Amino acid sequence: MDIYIHQKLPILILGDLDNAEYAGKWLQGEGGIQRNMQRQIKFRAWDKQNKVMIPVDGINFNSLGFQDFRDASIASYSEETGKISCIRLSEVELIQYTGMKDKNGKEIYEGDIFHLGDKNIKYQVVWNDTGFMGKQCGSSSYVGLEYWQERIEVIGDIWTTPELLEE
Repeated sequence: MDIYIHQKLPILILGDLDNAEYAGKWLQGEGGIQRNMQRQIKFRAWDKQNKVMIPVDGINFNSLGFQDFRDASIASYSEETGKISCIRLSEVELIQYTGMKDKNGKEIYEGDIFHLGDKNIKYQVVWNDTGFMGKQCGSSSYVGLEYWQERIEVIGDIWTTPELLEE
């Protein structure tokens, strides 16, 4: 995974070089410092007001001149409009990518709901002590994501399909 740190402004640009290029242009500066990571650091965000999931292309920790991390913002690029939006971190639920994909190649994020083949037994992706795990819905049992990765099928998440938790 490549992380691009903007050289002139306190922003972390996530994703591939294309993301860094358009975000860099948006921030009126050029490029950043490239660093290799073991696992891809990536986020998406649940817009609390509009009730939609949005991609996160960057996180600005000094947004609009504020000095408090609570006033940080995310940058989200829209392929439809070709524009970058800034949304305050307080207006979204930031959701981290686990670094894994399910059996269908779908990225697995915190808060995702999945099953391991039996559609009646569902799990929610949660952070548990030292890493992401699947917590069985309606139970105190956990499963390791890496161990069961080849059987995991993501069927929704707690924001867009909360009814899956009730079934």
